[in-house]
Amino acid sequence: MNHYSFHILDPEWGPIIIKMSGHPPFSAQVILNGHEYVATQGKKRGLQFRKEGNCFVEVSNATALAEVADALRSENAAGLLKQVTSVRLKAE
Repeated sequence: MNHYSFHILDPEWGPIIIKMSGHPPFSAQVILNGHEYVATQGKKRGLQFRKEGNCFVEVSNATALAEVADALRSENAAGLLKQVTSVRLKAE
């Protein structure tokens, strides 16, 4: 079975991979990395940190970075994931 992978650099989530099957029922897998989300959102907030691979090894404000990470555990987390996996069309 053939699979096709699309690598996207999302401004909110960072790297995203969408893996799709080339055969019916044409399933798709969306691959997200929570550490990349935290890094992307942390940079937007002006937080200073250093990562090695998937680990945060130096953090200037651990409490603020933890608040960013806690967004993935909040009740709104499902909404965050839906934003990434849904297509929005603009009415013009």
